[in-house]
Amino acid sequence: MNGPSGRYYEIEIDESVRTLLSFVSDQFNIIDFFVVDECELSINVHNIVQHIESNIIELDVATDCSLDDSEEHGCQSSDSSDNSDSESDSLELLHTQKERKISDKLTEYKELHKSMTFKDILEARKFINLYSLANGYVLKQLKSCPQNLRYRCLDEDCPFVCHISKDSKGPGVKFKTLKEEHKCNTVYDNHRVNAKTIAAYFKRRLQDNPKIKIKEMMASVKAAFNINVSHSKCKRSKRMILKKMEGSFADEYNKLEAYVNELRSSNPGTDG
Repeated sequence: MNGPSGRYYEIEIDESVRTLLSFVSDQFNIIDFFVVDECELSINVHNIVQHIESNIIELDVATDCSLDDSEEHGCQSSDSSDNSDSESDSLELLHTQKERKISDKLTEYKELHKSMTFKDILEARKFINLYSLANGYVLKQLKSCPQNLRYRCLDEDCPFVCHISKDSKGPGVKFKTLKEEHKCNTVYDNHRVNAKTIAAYFKRRLQDNPKIKIKEMMASVKAAFNINVSHSKCKRSKRMILKKMEGSFADEYNKLEAYVNELRSSNPGTDG
């Protein structure tokens, strides 16, 4: 959800409805919602129950001093500039995270950049595994813990190395070291492409068509990336997706029921 100040908040139905309903008034009756699919990478924003901003939006007052005049005659507003830069950085991060789409060719996962940020180590590992699948690189995981993640190429003559750890300037993790050049050859068998990675790749397609066959999944990966994946890996990944889908349907029903009950308690007399 987009709040009055332009900040973004996460909505989870059970405990967030009362906070959400408190926004609706004669002065504030338009709320923007944005849906993030489960197959997309997480977006690092606060939950709506932590909302503390005022519904009143302060507008900057224009002066006779233009941008050029302000630089020439000392017309400064450093606090406003800092806040604007901060908001701009936050929106840019949000935009970057939302743009990571899992397409057939994994085009959003072809390259690594030092400026990339991730919600946590789990998200970073998922991205690196998809990067490995997209390019056919075999990466060796040197270190993995809740605070750090380190990889290098399995080919010892290849200069590639990356180190991901906590971002000192904000929440989440980012690259601390990244030498993105590869001098190795792509491979046909890649242990980095595990069942979870295959599940992430096929999730949306299996949601649209749960009857996709295991052999079709194997052939699809081979055609797109020239990588061999085993029947057992694809079978496990399909089972993981279908099981999660079944759980999601049950969760959505329970959330809908909780939402109706919350509306009834907040608005006595409501006919559910």
